[in-house]
Amino acid sequence: MGISEDWGELLFSLNCLQKGSAKRQFRHAIRYAWGGFCAYCRDKRATTVDHLKPRCKGGSNLRSNLVPCCVECNHSKGSQDWEPWYKEQEFYSEVAHELITEWIDNKRYTNEREANEDQFDDRTKVCTDTCGIRSGTYEPTCA
Repeated sequence: MGISEDWGELLFSLNCLQKGSAKRQFRHAIRYAWGGFCAYCRDKRATTVDHLKPRCKGGSNLRSNLVPCCVECNHSKGSQDWEPWYKEQEFYSEVAHELITEWIDNKRYTNEREANEDQFDDRTKVCTDTCGIRSGTYEPTCA
């Protein structure tokens, strides 16, 4: 199972959730992934979710564009792109910058997947052999 990129993709126990409930769970999962702290200052509790690239500048609601954020950082950043704003802050941290960049690129998920490569086999095999199903001699050649 991959990481949901949009809150609309979330299904739990094969029951479709109402839009508001799915959105809350999606945002909660983002905050939980960061330990409940603001991705920027790493000091305060994250009570909001911030768009790294603002919606007014073409940013999306995809998981890779959302990070947990405290109210103070969210208001301070406003509609600026995250990187130039973050580098000007007194609490700027190179480590936090790298973590946010990895989050954008989904590197955590990619690295986990590569580390456990033998556990993941979600590829299908394509069989190009012809079968004799119409002639009644069907013998599968692709296993």
